[in-house]
Amino acid sequence: MADRDTRNGPAGGDAAPHGAALPSDTPNAQFAADDGAHAQLRNNTDEENEDTYVHPVSQRLFDAFPPLQHMPVLGRSLEVFNPRFVFSLGATRLLSKGIAHGFIRSSIQGMLLNHYLLTATRYQRLSALYSLGWSVNAFVGILADTFALGGYTKRWYLVFSALVGCAFAFVYALLPGKSSYANLAAAFLFLHAVCNCTVDTLSQAFYSRRIRRFPKHGPALVSWVWWMALLGTMIAGVIQGPLTDMGKPYVGPCIAGGLLFLLAIVFAFNAYGERKNFDDRTFDAIREAEELQRAQEALLGEKHDHHVAQDKLYLTEPLNDGALHDDVADYDAKRHGDLVRIEPVLPVRETCLCGLFDFNRAIIRDNWKLAVMCAILTSCVIVQTCVSILGTKWKLTYTCIAISVVFTITSFIFLPRVIAKAAVFLYFNNVLYLTLPGALNTFYVATPACLPDGPHFSYTFFTTMSSALSNVTSMVGIAVFNAFLSKYPYPYVLCFTTFLQIIASLVDLIIVMRWNTHIGIPDHAMYLCGYTIVYEAIEMLSQMPLMLLMSRVCPRGTESIIFTFLTGVAHIGSSTSTAIGSILMETRFPVVSKPPAKCNYSNVKWLIIIGHLCVPLLILPMSFLLLPYVRINENIDLDGKAIKATKRSRKDTAGNRNDADESASSTTGKERITPAVGIDMDRDVAVAGAQQNDDEDSERNNAKHH
Repeated sequence: MADRDTRNGPAGGDAAPHGAALPSDTPNAQFAADDGAHAQLRNNTDEENEDTYVHPVSQRLFDAFPPLQHMPVLGRSLEVFNPRFVFSLGATRLLSKGIAHGFIRSSIQGMLLNHYLLTATRYQRLSALYSLGWSVNAFVGILADTFALGGYTKRWYLVFSALVGCAFAFVYALLPGKSSYANLAAAFLFLHAVCNCTVDTLSQAFYSRRIRRFPKHGPALVSWVWWMALLGTMIAGVIQGPLTDMGKPYVGPCIAGGLLFLLAIVFAFNAYGERKNFDDRTFDAIREAEELQRAQEALLGEKHDHHVAQDKLYLTEPLNDGALHDDVADYDAKRHGDLVRIEPVLPVRETCLCGLFDFNRAIIRDNWKLAVMCAILTSCVIVQTCVSILGTKWKLTYTCIAISVVFTITSFIFLPRVIAKAAVFLYFNNVLYLTLPGALNTFYVATPACLPDGPHFSYTFFTTMSSALSNVTSMVGIAVFNAFLSKYPYPYVLCFTTFLQIIASLVDLIIVMRWNTHIGIPDHAMYLCGYTIVYEAIEMLSQMPLMLLMSRVCPRGTESIIFTFLTGVAHIGSSTSTAIGSILMETRFPVVSKPPAKCNYSNVKWLIIIGHLCVPLLILPMSFLLLPYVRINENIDLDGKAIKATKRSRKDTAGNRNDADESASSTTGKERITPAVGIDMDRDVAVAGAQQNDDEDSERNNAKHH
């Protein structure tokens, strides 16, 4: 039996939904504990009461320290989530996604250019491997959800990933500083990124379950974890810059390895309070049955007060093998108000390898298409990694084209349409803004001997000062998004941020052309007040909607799969963008940054015009074609439509039957309800109404909060 605190609400272990009961002979009967306090907790944790519910542990914390409840972002996150969960999640993001990731990322330029002595063009190509490493963990999601190691889908995978990532960080940092070791170092950089990304995405998968239960508090929780990640990145940047100037860029990766080792110990003690896999599946089964019950009640009306025409309702019933199927029940108008009780389909525990793993057969059975897409994505990443290290410029060109075509086509073949569109947009949103570290980063830090008229930034300024200020402005961007943009539709927000991103990129062009010096603006001031202050905040504004979109389309019970897949898509898009920039530099617009040839940055302006000003304009039409036209703070179903509440009055239903029928059909869409033991990507269940908002007033409250 899994250890859990049945009184800690949703974050320390979700209580069973109100009204659901388990047979007394099941090992999970404690979910239906008959004690009054527990029953009251189940009442309060329903989504319908999200506006008034306060987690009991958080309430005690607020009573002891009242200002905490009014803190931006954190206070709202603590209202409905267990403080242990919120603070553990924040600390993990601070150390892994923040400090460890910040040290590795900030060290790449100094390690590859100064320690391993690469040219700008080669640095442009190999720097893409770190982003590629954040793309291959989609298969880890399949493994984590299908094979629960030690009974947990995340806990022990987190421990293993942190330990292995620690080892790879040390190897990357301590290889001999010779150009002949550069390819090997890049390979270990890639492997470390795989491990750190696994830690990050499994953490995101864990909190996606909470966001689905409390969607109105979702933006606050996402903002909280991003604030902690940005704080960690800022800390790492402040330290790594001076280390690079001192000729010791390898110290930062060693610190990152030590932090991952510390996190492995923390994960071993189950810092997130994760329940065991079998308990989670049982809870999902109960909740699934109750959602279908509420949908049935919404369709039939309230008891005998509604006049219901002959309708069809999809009910979920167990088969002999424990699977689920759709059964259509006919309701006659004379039986208006009659309800059918939908009982939960409880999972059956299967184990393998002498009980080492819990085997969730339904995950791979019901999600085989998503598993195929994860395999395709992983194959694309491995191919691009090998070609980036060993291939020619033309092989890299053909590889990028093939990956883009294959990924786009297979996404619409194997994925539900809304997830396919989100995945394709994530990919091209990152591809179409070309990343140019080999051209721009080397330009900014070029020495006077190489580039007499250059900015001549030190690594302390370029990495430390810009990192600190850019992360502060990114936090401001999160706050702005949470306060103003979360109530607008996805396409509008992405178009707005894309325009701002293009405008902010003009700063790079101004500095490269030296126009700022002609009017008396120093390079340092121009860079800080332009790119650092404006661009980083805008980039965060563009990332937040996509992060929330991932949470919205992530089906219950398959969080690891969806999150690792979609985040992998975003990162392979970024690495493809860098690879395209490398192709441009190796073919049409070469950049020379090291002796014996004379330094030549004359083509950088063309790279900026093409990659930062022209190509990103293609994102604008794609946002309307691929993103759901719903507000960011609304839940969406797997058809990309907003989930809205059914609200029919007695007068409407009694006085005008046709209007009532029309209202029912307008609020009854094909929403995919996840089965208790997984999600069937091909199965549509006709469900009436919504599970999140009761009426139009709560919908207005939703917009007001965000």
